[in-house]
Amino acid sequence: SGKYILMNDIVFTESDFAAGGTYYNGGQGWEPIGESTSFSGIFDGNNFAVINLYINYLDDGTNITVGVGLFGKNSGTVQNLGIQNADISAFSSESTLDVGGIAGRNNGIINNCYNTGTVFAESNDSSIFSSEVGGIAGRNYDNGSIRNSYNTGSVSAKADGILAAAGGIVGLNDEDSKGVFYCYNTGDVEIPISSQSRGCQAGGIAGTNASKIESSYNEGNIVFETAASLALPCAGGIAGDNSGDIRKCYNTGTISSTSNSSNSSGVAAGGITGWNNNGIYECYNTGKVMASASGGATLCNAGGLAGLNDGEIEGCNNAGSVTASNLQYHPCAGGIAGDNDGIINNCVNTGEIIASTASTMALCDAGGITGRNSKVISNCRNIGNVTADSSGATVSAGGISGYNDSGNIQSCFNSGNISALLNAPSTLRTAQAGGITGDNNSPISNCYNTGKIIAATTASNAYAGGISGTLNATINNCYNMGEISASIVSSSYLSMEEEGGIVGHIFEGDVYNCYYLAGLGDGSASSVSLTEPQMRIASS
Repeated sequence: SGKYILMNDIVFTESDFAAGGTYYNGGQGWEPIGESTSFSGIFDGNNFAVINLYINYLDDGTNITVGVGLFGKNSGTVQNLGIQNADISAFSSESTLDVGGIAGRNNGIINNCYNTGTVFAESNDSSIFSSEVGGIAGRNYDNGSIRNSYNTGSVSAKADGILAAAGGIVGLNDEDSKGVFYCYNTGDVEIPISSQSRGCQAGGIAGTNASKIESSYNEGNIVFETAASLALPCAGGIAGDNSGDIRKCYNTGTISSTSNSSNSSGVAAGGITGWNNNGIYECYNTGKVMASASGGATLCNAGGLAGLNDGEIEGCNNAGSVTASNLQYHPCAGGIAGDNDGIINNCVNTGEIIASTASTMALCDAGGITGRNSKVISNCRNIGNVTADSSGATVSAGGISGYNDSGNIQSCFNSGNISALLNAPSTLRTAQAGGITGDNNSPISNCYNTGKIIAATTASNAYAGGISGTLNATINNCYNMGEISASIVSSSYLSMEEEGGIVGHIFEGDVYNCYYLAGLGDGSASSVSLTEPQMRIASS
């Protein structure tokens, strides 16, 4: 308790932390304020800074959870304070580590603070312990709030236990916290390669977000690489993993999530979050997003906003390039979400989207809004070019969704160029491209396309349609004005190439009240060919 105010910078020297120095502390450096009993007073930095802080914390197993930072645990108020040129690290095999530049654990108020130093934690227990690391705080919980603060230093976490969470502002923004508001990060956030970590997240603002993040942004690069089995590494520009609420945030940094494991659940990378389980609203991304898997990862998802979406994304935009590359299994790339099992509404993509695989066993899906859709996409538009490229697997490329599995697509349009490219000798594989979806198994209504559609193979089936490459459902009240091309380099009697003004090939289902520009493919079902003047009237 009490009130404290700085009247000048505090500048440490190397001798302060050397043997015989005031803060040597057995080689561990600074002993955090509130390490055993939480700081509950008011600490006002008065816009001064603590400079050259050094911490090399080595856990002795006394506590299950340890807070490491200038403050170990803060339940009071820390404000108007800078941490400059700090070197903060913590190591444990017997405790969960919460490590931050200002505070390891925060359930108070941190306001108008910053960090420019490096923050690192490593927990090497393989059972229950974790590392939660942030430029400002390791963990924000129990009504804690972080406001008007920023980080420019590098942040990294490593754990061979159950969790490693690293964020530019906070490692774990817990569900019982008030949240993070008006913060930004320009430092790089990294989870180095690990062989055992199983639940790991890296984000520009929070590694894991279960509360609120509002009006914040990231410019740093977010990098996650793992060789761990059973892991789903998630990297995001704002949060690695989101089960809370993210509003009015943006990312311009490069996001990369990589798995080299032979037994991984997959990888997820998103401009805002790797995996969204709740809500993302009024956010945008301009950074490059990449997810790649070279081992046995079954899933590989990259999205301009979310790699995986199981929640709601509304009023969001992406202008960054998105790439999902999986050498053995199923890559999904989308301008908004790599794989959508939630709701996407009123979103726009202008970035280039690419999904690629060398597998002969899996699928390869790329879409302007989502690679694969299993729920609802409405009032969305795509302007970016979309490519699904495979040397063995069936490829599906669509202006809105590469593969519309069991979801509805309504009131959407595409003006980007769509390409499904398959370089495989097998006639059992297919390249399918459509202005709205490459492969459609659920209803599409009130949509249109003006982009060029290409399905090209070396020897396999090629289906290209103005709205859908192939159809197993219904399409209603749609039109197409884009060019259509389906081609096979070495055709055989077993392979087919079909172009359709609305659908390339119908397996089952039907087309109602649809139109396409005359000369752009053949008709199918009840679709109607119109001249350009007639099309303008029909589409008005």
